[in-house]
Amino acid sequence: MASDESAPRMRLWKRIVLIGLSIGIGLVIAGTAVGLGFYWYYEHARPTRTWPEIDMPQQYLKVNLTTKWRGGQLNYLLTISPKSPSLVGSFDKAVRAETAPLQITILLTDSAGFKLCSIPVDGATLIHLADDQGRYAGLSANNSTFECSYGDYSDATAWNIAYQNLPVAADIVPLPAPIPARAQQHTPRAPRMATEGTDILSGVDAINGQLDTASGHVFDVYLSGEKYTILMWNAGTEIKFNCKTPSNCTVVNTATQETVHAHLEK
Repeated sequence: MASDESAPRMRLWKRIVLIGLSIGIGLVIAGTAVGLGFYWYYEHARPTRTWPEIDMPQQYLKVNLTTKWRGGQLNYLLTISPKSPSLVGSFDKAVRAETAPLQITILLTDSAGFKLCSIPVDGATLIHLADDQGRYAGLSANNSTFECSYGDYSDATAWNIAYQNLPVAADIVPLPAPIPARAQQHTPRAPRMATEGTDILSGVDAINGQLDTASGHVFDVYLSGEKYTILMWNAGTEIKFNCKTPSNCTVVNTATQETVHAHLEK
């Protein structure tokens, strides 16, 4: 009798074990498939993106960027070169004469202009591109980074660069000497603006490139790339400024040691 009752129990336990094994194997297969799917989605190479060329008229330069998502990271090729072949000689002199380290940050933004990715480029790693005469005809960075996720990279629709100590591809023409005033003319002298000093930021308008200070000075940051530099500057930060003329000022963030060029509006 006992053996007759134990047989159905054994069959029931075998059925339960087989069902459990089937479920376990199924979950492992499903998990593996999902994992492989995620791996393929994020790791496989995407099409190359060629971004619009940036024109930098103040530096007589053009900047190009090509990117590709591959191997779970962003690969980029950044090139900086003179706007025309006639400026290669001046560009070569500027690059060779530069003593301060070049700093560049690639900025990817969405359609509304909000920053998605900030990719620092070490100036020391830039490759000098030479022409057939041995002159520096461009600078190039060919590298990869984990600083940008695939989601942010996919949402990016525009780009720009923030920079410091970028070479100028044209010889600076000195301004003509002022014509001495005639002895009989007595033009009242305008109040003298402060030419250098230390101040505290009271407001930062990165979109328009305006810096307001606690003492009432207003600086207009006129280089487009440097407007991105002041995105992270905040009210209450100490700055140092030096103005050779009201239209030729440098403003230094003492906390980050970042430098921008500006006009002194008041």
